[in-house]
Amino acid sequence: MLTFVIIFFIVGVVIAMTIKDNKKAFSLMIGLSILCGIFYLPMWGLVSFGEMAFGYFVIRFTRD
Repeated sequence: MLTFVIIFFIVGVVIAMTIKDNKKAFSLMIGLSILCGIFYLPMWGLVSFGEMAFGYFVIRFTRD
């Protein structure tokens, strides 16, 4: 389980570094979360979205 936290955090960081438009970045995160929710459980889709958003916001807030 800790592996998924690290993986989705890194995915959020990569999204923050590569995609500059906020709407596109969140659309991608929501899409990945939906896929994760389909393959596992919907709860894990929400958790993965939170982890990606955490990685995204860590980069966005520390960049300025």
